[in-house]
Amino acid sequence: MNAKTVACVAALVWLAACSGGSPPFVQNPSVTQLDRMEKANQSARQTGDRAPLRSMVAEQIDCTSRADAVCERLFGLRASACAQLTNTGDAPKDAAARQCAVSDYEQAITLLPDPPKDTDRTALLAGLADALKTMRAYAGPASAAALQSRFDSTLGKLQAQPDGQPYVTYFRADADATRAMNGLVAPAQVCPTLSGARSQLATTRNTSAELSARIERLSKAIDTFSAAKGCT
Repeated sequence: MNAKTVACVAALVWLAACSGGSPPFVQNPSVTQLDRMEKANQSARQTGDRAPLRSMVAEQIDCTSRADAVCERLFGLRASACAQLTNTGDAPKDAAARQCAVSDYEQAITLLPDPPKDTDRTALLAGLADALKTMRAYAGPASAAALQSRFDSTLGKLQAQPDGQPYVTYFRADADATRAMNGLVAPAQVCPTLSGARSQLATTRNTSAELSARIERLSKAIDTFSAAKGCT
């Protein structure tokens, strides 16, 4: 084997210099990771199996670029997976999943390309609002007020989005209905509060399929509770 051949074998990355061809293509590891996580996400959605979600949560993400949507998408996918693993029955793991969902949605928003797509920003803000709502439900008095403030701030940002109003309407109606159902309003105000929440939901238009399904579930829950309370 002559010296030139040895050099080519030892330095394959410089194959073009030895053979006159193109250097080998090296895939961006973040792009490879995104492909893997998107496939896991699709599997979870199609099968209802939580194993792909757990694999997504276990992913270590080392991506900070805003040049494109890769990094934002990675954190958004992991945030969504975490949000779906907050009710496993294992209290420490559920708490970690709630924190993961909030942190990753916030990081994904930070990494949105500049300028971001409105639909992407809206989806991430809606995810963050939902994650904060879930965390607030488990918070003690010391942290509940701070979480409420972050939740309200997130809704304010959603309100400013061109397609954000339906989400704001849903979250406000959900908050009102939850307070009424949990006895956090005066007894005489339970039925009016539920009626107001139901009316808010009835005004929503141009919603995504997922949001429409959530609005329908909340509407049915309000109707059932209202009927049980004898609201007219």
